[in-house]
Amino acid sequence: MRSNRQRGATAIEFVVLFGILFGVLYSIIAYSIPLLLMLTFQHTAAEAARASIAVVAGHEDYAQRIEERIEDVIRHSWLYNADASKRWYGHCAGNSYGQLAADGRSLEVCIRYRNANYNAAPIVPALELPLLGQLPRLPERIEGRSSIRL
Repeated sequence: MRSNRQRGATAIEFVVLFGILFGVLYSIIAYSIPLLLMLTFQHTAAEAARASIAVVAGHEDYAQRIEERIEDVIRHSWLYNADASKRWYGHCAGNSYGQLAADGRSLEVCIRYRNANYNAAPIVPALELPLLGQLPRLPERIEGRSSIRL
């Protein structure tokens, strides 16, 4: 008689545990992609800043040549997509990745996710779970910055 009262207990336990494990697994996957992007943006920005040292100072189009060098580094990374509408990255400010200081002696390179707010257009959408809320909770900005003294 005891087994009749316990018939659905295993199914209920499975549903509860499956929901928790699915939420954890989904969070790991959904968080790893933005983390990979952030690390790639940081690495690419650092590589672009180092590559900009090779640009000879003193030309009237110095800033343009630095920007071309930065875009060349991005073009050779796995992020690059020839179709601009399918790119995951964009400029942090204005229309350039590199910002020269006023004296021209330092450069900051910044690459960010194509939207200013990652949560507005995520690659993997977040889950809304009762009691837990949004999984995973991600930062709004995903970007990589690097500075170098020229």
